[in-house]
Amino acid sequence: MHYVIIYVSVWLLTIFMPTPLLPAQTSNFISSECTASVAIDRTVECGTIKVPLNHDDTSKGTASLPIMVVKSNSETNAAPLYLLQGGPGGDTIETFAFLASKVDSLLPDDRDIVFYEQRGTTDATPALDCPESHELGISLLREDISYGEAMDKYTDAYNQCIDRLRGEGVDFSLFNSRQNALDTIYIAEQLGHEQIDLYGVSYGSLLAQHITRLKPSLIRSLVIDGVVPVSVSFNDRVYESRHNAFTAILNDCANDATCAASYPNLVQTYTEIMASFAKEPRLWQISDPADPTITKSVRVDNFVLQGWLFNWMYDDQIVRFIPMLLTQIANNQTDQVRTFASFIVFNDGLAEMMYMSTICSEESSVETRYILPEGNLLPPMEGELENDPKFRLTICVMSEVKPLDASMLVPFTTDVPMLIVSGRYDPITPPLFGDMVAQNNPDATHIVIPNGAHGAMLSNACAADIAKAFWANPTGTLDTSCVAGERTNFVEPNEIIETTFISQSAQLVEDVLFTWVILGSSYVVLLLAFFARIARTFIRWIRGKAAPVWQVRQQHWSQMLVIISGVTLTSYLLWELFWLTARVDYALFFGIPDAAMTIQYGVMVFVGITVINLLSAMIASRTRQMAWYSSFFSGFILMSSVGLTIAFYLIGIY
Repeated sequence: MHYVIIYVSVWLLTIFMPTPLLPAQTSNFISSECTASVAIDRTVECGTIKVPLNHDDTSKGTASLPIMVVKSNSETNAAPLYLLQGGPGGDTIETFAFLASKVDSLLPDDRDIVFYEQRGTTDATPALDCPESHELGISLLREDISYGEAMDKYTDAYNQCIDRLRGEGVDFSLFNSRQNALDTIYIAEQLGHEQIDLYGVSYGSLLAQHITRLKPSLIRSLVIDGVVPVSVSFNDRVYESRHNAFTAILNDCANDATCAASYPNLVQTYTEIMASFAKEPRLWQISDPADPTITKSVRVDNFVLQGWLFNWMYDDQIVRFIPMLLTQIANNQTDQVRTFASFIVFNDGLAEMMYMSTICSEESSVETRYILPEGNLLPPMEGELENDPKFRLTICVMSEVKPLDASMLVPFTTDVPMLIVSGRYDPITPPLFGDMVAQNNPDATHIVIPNGAHGAMLSNACAADIAKAFWANPTGTLDTSCVAGERTNFVEPNEIIETTFISQSAQLVEDVLFTWVILGSSYVVLLLAFFARIARTFIRWIRGKAAPVWQVRQQHWSQMLVIISGVTLTSYLLWELFWLTARVDYALFFGIPDAAMTIQYGVMVFVGITVINLLSAMIASRTRQMAWYSSFFSGFILMSSVGLTIAFYLIGIY
């Protein structure tokens, strides 16, 4: 149900969108520029579609929803694939446009993909954003107050937001899953889609069930991922879900010989960390990843750390780094931890009252009965169990949101072919929820990805391949054998040269500007010198000039060795930076991954060659056989190689 955190991913790849190709106009469709900030290597069609605010009474006005269609790479008669985002209230277009833009995108390219901003979200009109709540959260970062006091402040902030939005004419009772589901049906009709394939993740899975129930003839196939059953309160099981997910991560590390050797006694390490932070909270400086000049002091205690862990577990790629992050916290190494925390602290991608109005309509009639696991590794704060339900009930009363009709909350059954996807590490919508839906739909296929987290189909190649096969033939027999081979490759310390240079560069931190100037200028000079040396040798050969004395010849050869090794190492570093960013590899925030030792050895060799070149230049200069321009050229090579040596040191490669 919570917003899938890809804030950092979208930010890393932010560039201007190309001018979109626009679809034909319909009565309620208005062509417009794409709102996404990433470029997609496929034809895209963007616009805004107007939907009735109240599908039961179309005289009540309209909502304006941005929409994007990513066209198929080939001519096809395949049904369009509609993607439904989570939250509720999360940004849809930015999220799925980013996933479509990735160099290793798992989304299908053999059919049109349609996604739109759900009503009430940030880019829709009206938008149910509550900056009052976000600003309060930032202001409370340093506060040492009880959970009850904090929730009282949030209640006041939401009250202000509700009053403001109501003054703007917002009727919160129209922002629920039923109206949201009818939006999808209406949009499909407006775009002339008689049948669609439907994918929903997190809250989107709940919405997809409502859509299918309301108009099953529209849905050719249904994939729900990170499943929320319509008849179950996810809030009841939140403590159980996150404890089980975290326990699975710790156990998998302990049962993996390599991970266990790299991070021994991880459970004990975690327990000691929490005890230490409970006794003595730290004050950390956290910078906004979108603007590093904005820095806030955050009071970090054990419950703040628990909250960050809970959010990190949403992403199966971050899961791979959790043992390393815990070890770094234990060793008081906070650079990477604070960077990962910033993605949570500063994220404002959720339309808060869209979230609350939907939750109120789905769960306001359900009494909260928390299930607390034995030996809970992520226990609630004092006062949390009492104040959370009280807060939700207060907001539901203030916003006057009514529960959905009881017929929408009965267990979901359908004859539509259905694939259910769950991630074993999912801390909010566990595989148990997928089982619940599958039990009422015996013809459905439920796959549990062992190393998957929240929204496994969006980041796991095995799950994506199964989904693509399902869309190709929804009634066929699925080959799910790849699931058995999935395992978590936890990142080991020796896989990464820990340096903040790459992440700071990606975040445009001014501290690394000097290093980039040295690196860039030295690289350019060496690159030009390479071609100059080749040209000089060729001209000498054409003119038939005699070879210089051996001292000068060996200077030429040592120069070429310096040039080639320096250009190669720098090119590798730049290439690694590009691909880390393009793949959104979280190793970016730790340093240089994979072939770490190779580049370290390469730098050592380069430094050695630089010293040899210096000695060679001294020997050649004593012969007095070098022309002035050769001496000048040699000096530039020496300065550039020394510059690269300094840059590699500043980067932290050795």
